[in-house]
Amino acid sequence: MKKELFIYPWDVMDEGADVLASRLEAWGVESVSLALLYHSGRLLLPHDPTRRVLQHGSSRSYFPFDSKRYGRLHPRKAELLQGDAAEFVGRIVKVFSGYHIRVCAWVVLFHGRRLAADAPELAIENIWGEPSAYSICPSQEEVFDYGLNVLEEVAASGVEEMHLESVDYAGFLHGAHHEMQAYADADTLNSLAGLCFCPACVRNAEREGIDAKKLQSQLKKRAQAFLDLKTMPQVDQELLKQYYSMRCGRISEFYRKLRGRIGEKVKVKPILWMTDGADPRSSGVDPSQLISQTDGMLCLYPRNPEDVPNFVRRIRGMLPEQVPVTAGIRLMAPNTLHPHQVEEYLEQYRKQGIEDVIFYNYGMAPEPFLEAMGKV
Repeated sequence: MKKELFIYPWDVMDEGADVLASRLEAWGVESVSLALLYHSGRLLLPHDPTRRVLQHGSSRSYFPFDSKRYGRLHPRKAELLQGDAAEFVGRIVKVFSGYHIRVCAWVVLFHGRRLAADAPELAIENIWGEPSAYSICPSQEEVFDYGLNVLEEVAASGVEEMHLESVDYAGFLHGAHHEMQAYADADTLNSLAGLCFCPACVRNAEREGIDAKKLQSQLKKRAQAFLDLKTMPQVDQELLKQYYSMRCGRISEFYRKLRGRIGEKVKVKPILWMTDGADPRSSGVDPSQLISQTDGMLCLYPRNPEDVPNFVRRIRGMLPEQVPVTAGIRLMAPNTLHPHQVEEYLEQYRKQGIEDVIFYNYGMAPEPFLEAMGKV
């Protein structure tokens, strides 16, 4: 079974490229997905030799970019990155290749506090017309251009493959720090409050003959009933289906334009968030529409080892058998609680015919989980 691993730039900075690459080679890791554009967060690093807690700034970049290509939405060099970004990425690619490990780019594209703060009129807007503080909307042409420019520059940085996170319409629940809400039915809440009705989305809908204002009004009434713990009125399901389809078409267009920009030299794989029954299509990502423009999919994550068969069935329900699938294993609670579960995950995946797995992630996983990964 092929083993891949998400890693952070500070993992390499703090341990040293040779030390880390040597360790990963001994564990049988064949490929790493290195975060070159990452969102904000406070990260606990249980085995980092330099620090235990890292406060990371929003949408900080670790790849070389030309600032003249950008407007309000632009990459910002990470404060952690000392020296030239091109040298940083190039050195990692060179060192890791010496240990027979491919370097791929992990890119968090449209999700970031700073992006929404720099251009609030480009943010996702919920059914109440309130802008998101953490995500920008791909219906906006300026957002589209920003994303394509970023990925064109990442593709030119020397990596073999790009793994794309948050190339979608972010939902309600994936937010910023200290998320607070009082409702147990998170799926219903997310489906109601998470749809974007920014001006660009409404214009796109109207061009396709979709009555976005009618749908928004119906969803607001349904959402208020949900908040008041009352019986919810029905929503026009055909109208809702058309709106979801419009969003999926927009994301598919983004991937078509990206392939036109970068060609076939660098592989492109979307990251599909499928944890706890999440359906990527509800965020505008229809995997079946992306097959011809991408080189496979990263599907993340089953709840636990016992959930793997159902998780793989959901994957197969969205993708034909011939599409290369890399399935995830999250080496963190609540998905992984004991080291022995690592082997159980792999055994379950083997039974389902999955031969390529990616572990999340080196920097935040407890050491015993990493050691278990290295033994299987």
